[in-house]
Amino acid sequence: MNVYIGPLSAAILLVRIVVGCIVYKHTRTPLGYGDIVGAIASAAAVITVLALLLGGGTKTTPDGESPAQDTSITTAR
Repeated sequence: MNVYIGPLSAAILLVRIVVGCIVYKHTRTPLGYGDIVGAIASAAAVITVLALLLGGGTKTTPDGESPAQDTSITTAR
């Protein structure tokens, strides 16, 4: 089964992975462990902000359908 991932979604995923790795590496303790919770939280924040800013959740209508027309009711006096 193949799942198509659009170029924008792939770029957001790549940035999220990079930010998570950077946070994990920069929060290492002398024992050699990084802050995994901070890395996951920062990656989640990055994907949320990028999806909102770049319009990753926009929905379009199929080519065959036209958007619903705005109907206004006018009353005569």
